[in-house]
Amino acid sequence: MEKVDELKGTYSRIFEGTMVNVTKCTNVDFISTKDDIFGNIPLSISEGGEGSHITQALKEYTKPELLKGTDMYDTGSAFGKQPAEKYIQFKKLPPVLQLHLKRYGFNSRQYNNIKVNDLFDFDEIMDLDDVLDWSDDKEPNVRNIYHLHGIVIHSGTANSGHYYTYIRNQADKDIWLCFDDHSVNVVNKDYAFAQSKGGKLFDFRVQENVVKKRLKSDTSNAYMLVYIRGDQREAILEPPSTTECPRNLIDKFSEEQKKFDLIEKRRNWFNNSEIYLISDQTIQGWDSFGVFPSTEKVHAENGLLSNSVYRRQVFISKKLTFNQLRKLLLSKSQLSENYTLKFFKVTFPKKST
Repeated sequence: MEKVDELKGTYSRIFEGTMVNVTKCTNVDFISTKDDIFGNIPLSISEGGEGSHITQALKEYTKPELLKGTDMYDTGSAFGKQPAEKYIQFKKLPPVLQLHLKRYGFNSRQYNNIKVNDLFDFDEIMDLDDVLDWSDDKEPNVRNIYHLHGIVIHSGTANSGHYYTYIRNQADKDIWLCFDDHSVNVVNKDYAFAQSKGGKLFDFRVQENVVKKRLKSDTSNAYMLVYIRGDQREAILEPPSTTECPRNLIDKFSEEQKKFDLIEKRRNWFNNSEIYLISDQTIQGWDSFGVFPSTEKVHAENGLLSNSVYRRQVFISKKLTFNQLRKLLLSKSQLSENYTLKFFKVTFPKKST
């Protein structure tokens, strides 16, 4: 229960901000305000034309809406119904800002769901102090500079598809990861951004032995953008301590790491090999049993490693050609090009069990 009590309010502290719904009459001196808590900001996407940009969409979100005619605002006993402007101002943004792109809609003519695949461009870093409309009681002494750290992608149509995400999980390293079901891979940042913005792309098809090119909608595009405020990045992205993780998860990750290490060891063994370099001087001066060590203890003896220039262990790729191998070994041993190398196959005795 103590752990649960500690976590109370965590979501609100990290993901929730405060906006003010303002209704201001245009003909009389009357204004109504109401604070609302929000967890994300929905942004519209312009259909057709040159597409949308994130700063344009944010400004559109706070653009005043005119209430007139049958939609006039009712001030009650003060002035009755009056034409008014309704708009949003921001009081406080959360440390983690979630922007929801409104890519789904409904076509009333065709009576079906649609997905808007048009271009939506965005910035990696945004200064929202200059973009948003702020209330007079805005949170003081806060610089609202936000850095992009997450992109949720939807690939498919309005009725079916697949979700995956690009994440930058460190503040000091510009490394992006793609999380797609059980697969996690490092990706180029420019590639991740290009795959996220939507718009048009070229499609090539072969028809009657002729390659034909056409433009089609890119159906893989960003559905959500996640930004972190600059002064909160290190705190938000700090790795959890072992005391904060459930014991079963720690054990699970430990077992997975052991399996991963074993796979890497086998992969390295399959793709690489060991080359031992021993000089004539080392062989002539060697008075122990055998020339090559079969244990780590012997391998570390000073007699074997008396001169690092003459005795080296080098890990090489099995894909090297003989000439590439020779140049690499000479370079590692700091020897001249005309030095003679002799190659021998050595088999180590198996360890007894």
